[in-house]
Amino acid sequence: MNSINNGYTLLRVIINKSVSNKIITDEIITLCETIVMVKARGTLVKDSWYQRYLPTINPEQEVVELMVPNKNINRVTDIIIEKGKLDRYGKGAIYTHSCEQTISKGPLIESSNSQPLTNKNMINGLTSIYCVVQKGNAEKIARVALNEGSHGPIISYALGKGIRDRLGLIRIAINPEKEFISVVVDDYIADKMFDAMITAGHLNVAGAGFIYMMPVDQGMINIRTVHRAGHSTEMLELLIKEMDNLKGSKRWRQVEIRTDESKYENREYLLDLVRLTCIAPRGQGEELVKKSLSKGAPGANIFHGVELGKEFLEFKKSSKHNLEKEVIEMTIQKDKVTDITQVMQSASEQDLLFYTQNVPKAFTYLG
Repeated sequence: MNSINNGYTLLRVIINKSVSNKIITDEIITLCETIVMVKARGTLVKDSWYQRYLPTINPEQEVVELMVPNKNINRVTDIIIEKGKLDRYGKGAIYTHSCEQTISKGPLIESSNSQPLTNKNMINGLTSIYCVVQKGNAEKIARVALNEGSHGPIISYALGKGIRDRLGLIRIAINPEKEFISVVVDDYIADKMFDAMITAGHLNVAGAGFIYMMPVDQGMINIRTVHRAGHSTEMLELLIKEMDNLKGSKRWRQVEIRTDESKYENREYLLDLVRLTCIAPRGQGEELVKKSLSKGAPGANIFHGVELGKEFLEFKKSSKHNLEKEVIEMTIQKDKVTDITQVMQSASEQDLLFYTQNVPKAFTYLG
C-alpha cells in the first residue's frame, strides 16, 4: 500500500558545475527524502552591440532537486544558500514548489501537513516557466526570454516518449532527444513571457514542443545573464537591487514585451493540470513510461541524474554508477494520478517516489 503525504516541498537549486557536492552536507541528507542532480547549461549573452549575431555563451550548470518535508525546508534552504553563496550575483538560484501529494510504496520521512514558513532570505511573487522542445531549438527560445527580461535560461536534456509515437509519418522528422528550458520570472510578466516563448518556439505546430507554468512559493534568483569583462556586471546588479529596495518592488524594471496580443486570442490553453514526477533507478524509465501511457498519460520526458546521498559523499567515484537515477516527468489531468502511479509502481520491484505539483496553465499543439 502506498504512503501518501501532502507535507512536502520540492526545492530546486541551480548552481555552477561541480558545486553540488559542496552544498550537500550530511545534515541536509538526513533532512531530505531524496536529492537528485541533473546536468544542465546556462545562457549568457555578451555585452556588445553585435551580440545578437553571435551564439549565446553556455556555461555548464547543475540542477539539484531536493524533496524536503515542510518542517525541514527553512533549515535546508539556509544551509544551501550559505554553502553555495547563492545570495551573491552569478552564483545561481534557489526556489520552491509546494507538492500536492508525495507518494511512495515505502515509508516517508514524517512531515507536518502544514505549509512551510516563509524564509526571510527568499522573495515571493515568482512564477516558473518550463518548456520542452526538440534538441537544437532551445537557444532561440532562450534568447527571446533573455530579451524580454528573464535571467539566463537554464537548459537541461531529456528523452521524450509517447507523443512522437502517435504522430504517424510526422514522427520521422521529430528527434526523441529533447531540451528542457526553465526560467523564473516575476508574476506580473509571466503571462506575456509565456506567450513570447510559445511564439519563438512555434509551439502551435505539431510536435514542436510543450510549455507550462508553475507557481513558485519563494525564491532567490542570482543567475548571471550578461557576460562582461571585469566586475562591472556585479556592481550593476547591486545598484539594481538597491533600487528595488527604494521602490519597494521590481515593477520599475518591467520590460514592455513586444507582442501583439490579438495574435493569441484564439490560442487554446490547457488549464488546471498537474505535473507528476517519478524518481526511478536508471534503466527503468522507458518501461515505466509505457505503463503510464496505457493509463492515459499523453507523454513523458526522462532525465538522467545522480542521487546525492551518503554513498555519493563517501565513495564519489566508485559508487556513482549505482546511484544513477531517472527522473520521469509528465503533465496530466488530476484524475489520472492514482491510476498512473499505481500501474508504474506495479511495474517495478523497487520503491518508486512520486510527487505532484499544480500546473495552472500549459500549451501545446492540439490538432
